[in-house]
Amino acid sequence: MSSSSSVVHVALLPSAGMGHLTPFLRFAAMLSRHHFHVTLITPQPTMTNTESKLLSKFFTAFPHVNQLNLHLLPSSSTSSNGDPFFLQIDAIRRSSHLLHPLLSSLSPPLSSFVYDMTLTSPLLDREGVFRKLFMEDSPKLLKLHGVFLNTFEELESDTLKALNLGDVVKDLPTVHALGPFVPCYEFEGLGERGEPLKWLDEQPNGSVIYVCFGSRTALESKQIREIGDGLMRSGFRFLWVVKVNKVDKER
Repeated sequence: MSSSSSVVHVALLPSAGMGHLTPFLRFAAMLSRHHFHVTLITPQPTMTNTESKLLSKFFTAFPHVNQLNLHLLPSSSTSSNGDPFFLQIDAIRRSSHLLHPLLSSLSPPLSSFVYDMTLTSPLLDREGVFRKLFMEDSPKLLKLHGVFLNTFEELESDTLKALNLGDVVKDLPTVHALGPFVPCYEFEGLGERGEPLKWLDEQPNGSVIYVCFGSRTALESKQIREIGDGLMRSGFRFLWVVKVNKVDKER
């Protein structure tokens, strides 16, 4: 066996949005630390400067990870209401036919290609986007060699068991839980351990409520006050991630 054939080469293609990009970068870092040959395919142009800056920090911290640019075709979506998240997903899906020559050119040859769910099916419509994605993409999951989920056994053991026993979908490929993906200090610039984590370590097990609405949800001030009031009245300790702007929009 040649030396090149013994190398495990994994290519990763994240979708649009920080909530997709960040775990892909953490996964790439984890593979790199375990001496995999890693190629990160980066859709260009990126959706926001935030994504571009994070990618720059990542490749500075992990220079041995190979970067391969996927130059996107312009989005054809006319019903996305100008939302850059949906426009970028549409552009990535419309450009998926450009992947084959890129992947074929890689050396050493690929062992595995990991991509986001939004590439499983070529169609996108803003009317019920994610419902439509799941409806169209779910049957195609049976053709895959495996499914990775950003979760972990302690959090969703019953769900993972049901998926792998065929209780949800018969003949579904093995579902692997990859989490939890802890912050990667080399490129996320978070220091050793922030004050929230230090505080959390000091609390009794099972005593803290964690509240987070994700990077796509920006709450109004009134909503923030109401949720805060409810948390205070509950009498429980809580760790709340509060944001006022959408990460996926430059504002």
